[in-house]
Amino acid sequence: MSSHPRLVAFLEGQHRSALQLLEALAATTDRSNETRRQRLEELESELYHHMLLEEEIVYPAFEDAVERQQDQRVYRDARAEHEVTKALLKELAGLSLDSAEFTLKVRALKDSVEHHVTEEEATLFPRVEQLFDGRELEALTRLLIRRHEELEAHRAWSEGALAMAFSAPD
Repeated sequence: MSSHPRLVAFLEGQHRSALQLLEALAATTDRSNETRRQRLEELESELYHHMLLEEEIVYPAFEDAVERQQDQRVYRDARAEHEVTKALLKELAGLSLDSAEFTLKVRALKDSVEHHVTEEEATLFPRVEQLFDGRELEALTRLLIRRHEELEAHRAWSEGALAMAFSAPD
């Protein structure tokens, strides 16, 4: 048995972390700008980190392995939900922390991420475990962990690096 966690368990752990950060951000008030700023930065970092891992490693492997139209739809839906999350994060970054619009966007982001997590864990992750044998899952896990460690090493000095990785030219 490898010392690496199983692929799906690792990703689900990241989901739990992101959901906790979303709960913490949603619980802030318009009178706590510094707390909101800190929680938003933590959430952005966590979400971009997670999406990057899925988009670089899990989704391409899944896309290559699927043949059924239904599985292709699951993959496309997951990618589209990431795009919604990125757009909401970008919108949040441009809003005043004490505005009603900020509060509404946080709720929209929370709803969107909760939906994505539920869908991914109910449809995509079980298919990943069916499509790949133990050796393939272990290889994907090693790639994911290696990339995760690279991102973690850079997180301390460059919180904006992950956001920049997802920035589209205007």
